[in-house]
Amino acid sequence: MSVIAAVSTPWGNGGISVIRISGDGAAKIAEKIVTVKNNLKVSEFEANKMYLCNVEANLFSDRVLCVKFDAPKSYTGEEVVEIQSHGGTQIAKGILKKLFDCGAVPAKPGEFTMRAFLNGKIDLANAEGIIKMINARSEAEVNAGYRLLKNELSKETMKLQNQLTDIIAHAETIMDYPEEDIEELELLDEEISETAKKLLKLAESSKTGKIINEGISAVLCGRPNTGKSSLLNKLLNTDRAIVTEIAGTTRDILEESFTVNGIRINLTDTAGLRDTEDAVEKIGVERAKSAVDNADLILFLLDAQEGFTKEDAEIFNKVKSKPLFVIINKTDKKKAEVFEEVKNEKVFFISALTGEGVAELKQEIYDYFVGSGLSGGEIILTEERHVNAVKRAAKFLTDAVEDSNAPLDCKTVDIKSAWEALGEITGVTATEEIVDRIFEKFCLGK
Repeated sequence: MSVIAAVSTPWGNGGISVIRISGDGAAKIAEKIVTVKNNLKVSEFEANKMYLCNVEANLFSDRVLCVKFDAPKSYTGEEVVEIQSHGGTQIAKGILKKLFDCGAVPAKPGEFTMRAFLNGKIDLANAEGIIKMINARSEAEVNAGYRLLKNELSKETMKLQNQLTDIIAHAETIMDYPEEDIEELELLDEEISETAKKLLKLAESSKTGKIINEGISAVLCGRPNTGKSSLLNKLLNTDRAIVTEIAGTTRDILEESFTVNGIRINLTDTAGLRDTEDAVEKIGVERAKSAVDNADLILFLLDAQEGFTKEDAEIFNKVKSKPLFVIINKTDKKKAEVFEEVKNEKVFFISALTGEGVAELKQEIYDYFVGSGLSGGEIILTEERHVNAVKRAAKFLTDAVEDSNAPLDCKTVDIKSAWEALGEITGVTATEEIVDRIFEKFCLGK
């Protein structure tokens, strides 16, 4: 393969820029522009050791650090050279252009990582872990990506495939010796069912995986002036929403996020759900209704001072079918008590003014959706591709057991299909189209 080069750090001004070169002959190309005081050539560098060098671009020079990685002990599994120049778009562009003049070719997005995959340094699940970490919007996503990178899912997938290989061997033994009694067939079905259960349990983890990827959608709702905007500000720990004593200050929805134990909470503050003749507020109320319909959790606010009013009841009846936390606010002004109308709901007492009870509310939101699901013990599927592969594998096995009249060789075909479906996760059986689709998500230089 040709020698490729690209800038691996973000474009723009910064402390350093890293230019990566990979392929057989990377050092020979690098030494055409990199020099060291004692005339040591890049190809003669001790592997994994940083050298202070000069680099000569077409119109300028720079003082850089340069390191060589020998194959296969590099990111791509090939010979790799990295040049760390001073940061700045023009410096990186100039060095890269000179490398192209010397024989390197521009790397495609994700090509370094694709070469790592092709050279057996990583599998497809590892690659998806890398891109997940790069694009993470929360600590939970970073952790999910890292768990893919360190082979947790790959090991579990191979373990399940080994179980299927044993089942196939069992089935073929029965076919080779048809005089085997019915107990052997029943034992085979039991083995298939047990593996199918494991796959279905693994697929179920995708519910937590969805929360890791997308966060939890929580909507603040209630009649005007119950303190929704004040609570939003307290949850975000910033003055994001305008707060006044005037009812109806929030006339549109406000959307912000915060994290609890690494999980994103996507919070929406709504206009009060009430009938209004104000044209602008009316639009806000309609948007609030839409937000409520799509929410994972409703944070329904009540005013401790004013009790449970008729307007509260009207709103409560509209949202009570959703997962709901009842929050009684302004407890700094009146002693907290559970209103009769909401005594069967999960009730929290807070003061959005002083912050009392807000930290506990955050933790309860997390516990309600995640609980101990991120304790680190169980594997969690966070990629839709993995979920689909596991579900298809489970379906093949379920079909093999449920069709009791199916010939044994047909069951074996289903088991083999399940094995191949699982192989897509690591890339053992993945098509070129799947591989291309994964790596096209990568940025240039990775």
